[in-house]
Amino acid sequence: MNKKKQLLRNSIRWKFLFGMIGLVVSVMTISTYIQIDSQRTLLSAELQQRIHFVKENLVERGSAMSYHLSLQAEDALASYNLYSFIRQVDKTVADNPDFKYAIMMDTNGIVHIHTLNPELQETILENPEDLYALGATGFCTNEFVRGAHGFMEFITPLTVGTNVWGVLRLGYSLDNLNQIVSDSQEKLYRQTRQMVWRSVLIAIIFILVSAVLVSVYATRLIEPLTELAVTAKAVSMGKFSEAEKIQTYAEDEIGVLAKSFKDMAEQLKISYRQLEDYSRTLEKKVDDRTAELIATRDQALTATKAKSEFLARMSHEIRTPMNAILGMADLLWDSHLTAEQRKYVHVFRSAGETLLALINDILDLSKVEAGRVELENTAFDLGEVAQKCCELVALKAHEKCLELVLQIQPGTPLALTGDPVRLRQILMNLMGNALKFTSQGEIVVTIEQVENIFLQSPGSGVTLMFSIRDTGMGIAPEKQDIIFEPFTQSEASISRTHGGTGLGLSICRHLVELMGGDLRLKSEPGHGSTFIFTACFTLQTDQKNPVKRHESLLMGHKIIIVDGNPTSRKMIASLLAGWGAQTQMAETGEQGLLKIQAASQSQKPFDVVLLDAKLPDQDGFAVARKIKEKFEPVPHRVLMLPTINTTAQIENAREHGVNAYLFKPVNPKDLLEMISETVENGLPNFPLKSSQKINRPLQPLTILLAEDAKENQFVIRAYLKTHPYKIDLAVNGQIAVDLFLKQDYNLVLMDIQMPVMDGYEATRVIRNWEKKNHRQPTPIVALTAHAFESVRQQCQDAGCSGYLSKPIKKALLLKTIVEMTQ
Repeated sequence: MNKKKQLLRNSIRWKFLFGMIGLVVSVMTISTYIQIDSQRTLLSAELQQRIHFVKENLVERGSAMSYHLSLQAEDALASYNLYSFIRQVDKTVADNPDFKYAIMMDTNGIVHIHTLNPELQETILENPEDLYALGATGFCTNEFVRGAHGFMEFITPLTVGTNVWGVLRLGYSLDNLNQIVSDSQEKLYRQTRQMVWRSVLIAIIFILVSAVLVSVYATRLIEPLTELAVTAKAVSMGKFSEAEKIQTYAEDEIGVLAKSFKDMAEQLKISYRQLEDYSRTLEKKVDDRTAELIATRDQALTATKAKSEFLARMSHEIRTPMNAILGMADLLWDSHLTAEQRKYVHVFRSAGETLLALINDILDLSKVEAGRVELENTAFDLGEVAQKCCELVALKAHEKCLELVLQIQPGTPLALTGDPVRLRQILMNLMGNALKFTSQGEIVVTIEQVENIFLQSPGSGVTLMFSIRDTGMGIAPEKQDIIFEPFTQSEASISRTHGGTGLGLSICRHLVELMGGDLRLKSEPGHGSTFIFTACFTLQTDQKNPVKRHESLLMGHKIIIVDGNPTSRKMIASLLAGWGAQTQMAETGEQGLLKIQAASQSQKPFDVVLLDAKLPDQDGFAVARKIKEKFEPVPHRVLMLPTINTTAQIENAREHGVNAYLFKPVNPKDLLEMISETVENGLPNFPLKSSQKINRPLQPLTILLAEDAKENQFVIRAYLKTHPYKIDLAVNGQIAVDLFLKQDYNLVLMDIQMPVMDGYEATRVIRNWEKKNHRQPTPIVALTAHAFESVRQQCQDAGCSGYLSKPIKKALLLKTIVEMTQ
């Protein structure tokens, strides 16, 4: 019952009642206001008309009196008999109470006759009205106020003969007129007030009557709707029996609504019962389906886990023999072989590297699909990363007689923070693709910044754009999208002709997206391809610029670039021009010799000659020899840009007239340093390749090798047999721990997967023993065939100092040993 009362209080009955009363009040208020305003306007108009009539009557009387008195005044002036005029004026003043004064004054302002009392004499004759009267040229009136009294003055010019003698001024009081106006206004106010009260009273009575009528009507109209609303709420709560209590009133809209609602409630009651039955059945189906989904999910998780474990196991099982295969290939390659034997070794060495690349691609793709790829955030030098990638590709590029050009645009930041390993993987993959599908021409790698470096600050983000352009076969437009899909190439015959699985580009796209960029392709069949990708990095807080001093050394120096490749030639010229040098270019050796001769004859010889080792018309070393023979007195500095296939000639570089050389592809930093050093010192400089550098003698070391695979034991022993290293062997982790506790070792090479005790546990035991006995930690390098990043982290957590992934390269193993033991 209380709910019903609450609903009634919030029902539309009261809204309807108050709305209707408000409407009546608004209508009555507006109509009353309009009526009052119209009546007030009508009375005001009537008052104004009355005032106008009185004033008009006064003006008529004053005008007539002025006319008669002015005639008498003119006759009196003409006959010099003013006495009779004065009596006539006094009589007029006495007969007319509103007539207050008469003044006759000449044109000089001298008053000859007036009937003013002393009070008016002071206020009227000594005021500007005198001047106003004297200035009148014809009959006129002047209305003014003095003190609390108002006056209307009638001014008539007086003439004697044909001359103006003066004016006659007759003054009437306006006090009676003002009193009439005041009384009329008071009467208007009283009438308006009475009318307002009368209208308000009528409006109140009308509103009360309307409220009663509306309330009665609203009660009869709204009560059935209220009853329906209460019942609807009860039905919505599941009380369908309440609908049976609804009474059908009249055969109007409300009656139809009540009957329809009763029918609807009955249908809802039936549907609700059916729904309850279906709900019980559905709950059972949902439970069964949920159980099936849970089982399916568990199977998928189990399958995913099994897949990851299988890939990890296969990686280990494949990489372990691959370590022996590639290791033995490297050892054979460094031994004395016949030409035919070297060809055989080269074949299975290349096949092993191809197989290893395939394994790496499959593992990378599985990690990408599982979302397990995480980028590192380490400091690196962009120039070094790009240069090392080009050096690795340069060998095969030069074997195919391809020009490989690296362009790092001026202003590109080099000191960055990010993931250099993944960046190197992307570059190597795209450059490898370009090399694979290009048979002649060039491969150009360009790196530039997207934003302006001057808007960046150390520690802020920077976006770089990398492009790898080749002059290969190109890709048809309809095939350009599918090549980024896994296991897909533009043509089915490509994998047979050029090899590959089609995984590389898919992996690259995922890695680029992780770096906050995108990878796209521009290509046209027969005109080569250009892969462009962007990546986001962070500027290092300590931005160094070690080449500023070298740049100043090149300012104003004349340099000629003799290079047969136009891209390489223009790139080097652009770099030198940016450093302030004056450059000229020559495409062939003959053109270069002619320009060098012309410059020498003009007494402005070139300071430096940059000479490509392979020119279209002749060998670069032959050109260097001609320069030395022909221009011996002139101090030209010849800097050679050879490929890696000219080692035999480089050994006799000085005899050819070469002062220094730098392998292609040219690193801008190395080029700048080499030219600057040559220009500054003026002495021949023969930098050696890394393989030719004279290393300091290696110190004898005692190394513990924990490895259970015999073939890997053999390979590592063979790698180190020419070095002063004593190697003790442990075939499992327990033996490695026992040997370590008995003897001091300079280094431990710890395989992770071993019987009895694995490498993780053995490392933890060794680290705990060192800590307990206050021993300095011995370097422990983990050897594992697993290539997952999680394995690297597990090795670090176990206490390993370094990490090598199988198959292990000889150079990397030796470098790691030196770094760990120095």
